[in-house]
Amino acid sequence: MSSIDTAILLCGVLTCRQYFADAAIQNLATQIYGNVNFNWMLNGGSTLSMGWNPEKGFLAARWDHYCELMMLYLLAIGAPNPSFAIPASSWAAWTRPVIQYKGLSYISGSDPLFVHQYSHAWFDFRDKKDAFANYSQNSVTATRAHRLFCISLSKQFPDYSSDLWGITASDYKGGYTAWGGPSAQGGPIGPVDGSIVPCATAGSLPFDFRKRFMCCAGFAATIRERGSVTATWTLSIR
Repeated sequence: MSSIDTAILLCGVLTCRQYFADAAIQNLATQIYGNVNFNWMLNGGSTLSMGWNPEKGFLAARWDHYCELMMLYLLAIGAPNPSFAIPASSWAAWTRPVIQYKGLSYISGSDPLFVHQYSHAWFDFRDKKDAFANYSQNSVTATRAHRLFCISLSKQFPDYSSDLWGITASDYKGGYTAWGGPSAQGGPIGPVDGSIVPCATAGSLPFDFRKRFMCCAGFAATIRERGSVTATWTLSIR
């Protein structure tokens, strides 16, 4: 059982509760959320375990550095059943490493771009900040750094440009990979091969609409030119 996938499920459940003016749906959604024991997921620690299985128990890995975890922690801290909620102090228990890239500074691990998108699909972080960051602006900066990173690879992969870019966790010719960049060291994450992952850019639309829209328009032009589309495009391998 994955704790982060539980959080994604709950975000969908609570979206349904908000959207549908149906008492049965609203009551069931509230019941589902109220039955999740987040405190159990701490497994005696200050950060949440990544998961549990009946054969081996809790996974050793924890949600302990900035990534897509914010939605999980917000749901857990705000759990309607107080005995199932986790302490508010858990919000400060995970680390927030800082990446410096081409004059930009932002909180991120060496993780794909989607970690700066997922929580924002359900939580509005605009004009809000805690003791560490304005997380909406942080995602804007991370997206700008990612665009610059892709452009920096254009000599190796000429199809990358200011209007055609984006790499995040996806399938590729070798299977699934969590790739992208820039990493904490400034280089690629994973076996970057010139592929474009359209959801990397489309998922960034809230953070810099004009430039992301232009890139999505570039995708559409490429589809018309090349006549096909898949979840990942390998545009150029030199």
